[in-house]
Amino acid sequence: MSHEVVQVSLRAGVTAAVVAVIVLPMLLGKTGVIARRELLSVFIRPLGYVFGAIFLLIVAWMFMQGFTPGAEASMVGLFREIVKALIVVVPILSMPLLSEEYARGTIEPMMTAPVTERQLVLGKFFAVFTFYVALLAATLVHMGLLMAYGQPELGQAWMGYMGLLLVGAAFLSVGLFFSSLTRDQLLAALLSAAVLAAVGILPDVLLPDATGLWHRVLTTVNVAGWFADLSKGILDLRSVVFFLSVTLFFLFVSVKVLESRRWR
Repeated sequence: MSHEVVQVSLRAGVTAAVVAVIVLPMLLGKTGVIARRELLSVFIRPLGYVFGAIFLLIVAWMFMQGFTPGAEASMVGLFREIVKALIVVVPILSMPLLSEEYARGTIEPMMTAPVTERQLVLGKFFAVFTFYVALLAATLVHMGLLMAYGQPELGQAWMGYMGLLLVGAAFLSVGLFFSSLTRDQLLAALLSAAVLAAVGILPDVLLPDATGLWHRVLTTVNVAGWFADLSKGILDLRSVVFFLSVTLFFLFVSVKVLESRRWR
């Protein structure tokens, strides 16, 4: 069954990406053109398909682990596991965004073209985020299976997917930032993974024994904690503000990194 699930998922994801390639330039101007160029490069390279298939296989396997007779028809557990998987997935997705441009020497022509640093950063971000959305769209097949064999709470599921979009945007902005710092893609991926693990896994490990200021710090940066209510179908505006703030901050500093290169 998992093989069939992956096939359906891949079709859904590719369809979403094709639509994005057509629509983005119409909506975002130069930023959209950059996004389309980056997105097309992902699908031209076999690595994009390999990466997508591996991710969907992992998600399908996690889903099937909880898809047992008598179990609750809920996506909450899967959503939480996907967030953990993103700690590894996102650094791989984001590591080439700017690092590859540095290594190939193509960043200088792009910087001298009539494109601002902001447009370049946003174009790269929208491209990788679109690819991420396509992967998430492919996982909707799992909700379809739950609906076929049970009665899941659709409102809860949609809120969980919104939470995954917010988490993905925040994580990808962090990955883009580290990609802007170095031409070494592996170093960018390792730095991203370290930071994401520090906010995605470490707080849950340390919080039970933390007290005082240290407890407040861990609670503030605990991604799993901010995502928990969203995964359960509860719209907590504080969580939305947290993830959007992280996304905007790291996009902002990425722009500043590129601006600093112009004056070197």
